[in-house]
Amino acid sequence: MSGKRLDRVLSPLEVMLLTLSALSPVLSVFLGGNAVLHLAGTGAALAFIAGGVAAALMALLYAELASAHPGAGGLYPALYKLLGPRWTFPYVMLQMVYIFPLLAFFAVGFGSYARNLVP
Repeated sequence: MSGKRLDRVLSPLEVMLLTLSALSPVLSVFLGGNAVLHLAGTGAALAFIAGGVAAALMALLYAELASAHPGAGGLYPALYKLLGPRWTFPYVMLQMVYIFPLLAFFAVGFGSYARNLVP
């Protein structure tokens, strides 16, 4: 980065969006976890535990990456700095592909909760 410093103040909307982005992995467990447990049985519980361990390791990886390369923007700037644009651009394209099914999944799950809240 050049000599510019970022202002580290978030607006209420930015805080809400940050909270929602942190909740999205949790929502996948709440929305789909019940169906998975009913369909797959007790092995699904072990898969959830393994997924939790993998998520914890990824969190540690991101923490190390963020401490080594501090900067705003999450994973993309860190990948850009470490790998360059040739490998970072496919990451963005992959996100653009999987975001639509992910949004549809959350909409279906949210609909089941909203049906109970709004008669």
